[in-house]
Amino acid sequence: MPMPSPKRLDPFRKATTAQERAQDLDATRWFHDFGWPQVQKLAEHMDKYALPAGFALFDEGEQEPYLGIILAGRVRIDKGGEDGLRREICQLGPGKAFGEISLIDGQPRSARVATLESSEILVLTRNGLDRMADQAPKLAVLLLFKLGNLISGRLRATSGRLIDFLQE
Repeated sequence: MPMPSPKRLDPFRKATTAQERAQDLDATRWFHDFGWPQVQKLAEHMDKYALPAGFALFDEGEQEPYLGIILAGRVRIDKGGEDGLRREICQLGPGKAFGEISLIDGQPRSARVATLESSEILVLTRNGLDRMADQAPKLAVLLLFKLGNLISGRLRATSGRLIDFLQE
């Protein structure tokens, strides 16, 4: 059963089976520390999208919480400054994830994400995560630990860059 998708992404949903999504997910190696049955179960709660270049998945301040895992293509994450200019935070390619903070805390997006080229992504919505927690609570806990490690790693890297900036 398909999960409710983020409205902006609806027209780009690809009809795929959970098995196909599991194979896509496994190919990213993002879940290399999960067993195949866990990857299959996780894929049941995700949807696949094919997006054109230049497509804004979400804008800063929007409220739709979901995690995206890039299968193909590249995205740019940027943020607006007080001067009104947008500054690139990073670019991500295949096997990388984005949107993890909003998925967990449900708060508005802290940055904008847009495709730099035609891209394919797998999406886990908050509704999908909640359903996973009901149906496979151990898997949901493993996923949350994985996301916690991702957020922790990004925070540590940001702290390192911040201290370099403050020392200038």
